[in-house]
Amino acid sequence: PHLENIFARLDEIWEDNQRNEATIDVSEFTQVMLGDDFEPILTRVEEALRAGVPPTQLCRAMTYASALRTLRFHLKNEGDWHDVANIYSYAHALYCTFHYAASKELLRAIFHGAVFLTYLRWLNMPSARVPRHGQKLDEHFASSEAMLKHLCELADFQKVFEAEVLVSQYLEEGRDIAKLRHALAHIMLREDAELHMFQVLEAAFRHYDLSDDPEEKRVHLLAATRYITAQKVMKNILWATENAERLQRGELLSEREDDD
Repeated sequence: PHLENIFARLDEIWEDNQRNEATIDVSEFTQVMLGDDFEPILTRVEEALRAGVPPTQLCRAMTYASALRTLRFHLKNEGDWHDVANIYSYAHALYCTFHYAASKELLRAIFHGAVFLTYLRWLNMPSARVPRHGQKLDEHFASSEAMLKHLCELADFQKVFEAEVLVSQYLEEGRDIAKLRHALAHIMLREDAELHMFQVLEAAFRHYDLSDDPEEKRVHLLAATRYITAQKVMKNILWATENAERLQRGELLSEREDDD
C-alpha cells in the first residue's frame, strides 16, 4: 500500500522534479538508503525528487548502498549471493537508464529499489569485516605486478578478506588503477564466469569513475573484489587442496573467518 500511494502521486512528483532544482550529497543519502525501515526511506526519496534532485543522483546513492550491502555480505549467507548482486546491477542499470532516457514511469523503479535494498539488510546480519584504512597484509611487495599476482593467488584459494585487504592497500598506495581493473577481470574470467560477475564488475568500474569520493571509490572496488573472489571455483585443484588441508587440521568447511 505504501508504494501504491506513492505511485498515485507520480504525476505530481515528476512535475515537481522537472520544475525544481536541487542536489544531494551522494554519500550522505547512501546512509539514508541503508536504513532499517523503508517507510521513512520512501519519504526521503519522494522529498528529494520533489525538491528537484536529479534521479541519477538518487540512483548513484542506491548503487553505493548496494555496494556496501555486497561488501558487508557475510559468507555464512552464501546461498543468497545473487540477491546482493541483483540489487547492485539493478541500481546501476537504473542509473544508466535515467541517464539516457529519463521518464515519469521510471520513477517507480527508484521506489521499488529502495524497498528491496531495505529488505536485504538481513543479509548483512551478521556483518562481514571490512578492511580498515591503513590495514595491510604482512607480505612486502616490490611492485604493483607482484601485488596483483598475489591477488590472483588469493582469489584461487578463495581468501576473500585477504584479497580485500590487498586491494584496499593497493588503492591507498596510489598504484595503477588500470592494472587493478585488468587483474580483477582476469580473476573473473579464470573459470566459469557467469552473468552476475560481469554485472558486478561493470557497476563497480563505472561508479568508481563517476565518484570523486575516495571512500566511495574504495567501496565499489572492494565490493567487486569480494563478490568475484568469493565465488566457488569448483573445478580448481587449488580449492580442493585447501579444503583437504582444512579437514586435516580438524576445521569445519562451513567456518569462515569473516566476522566483523
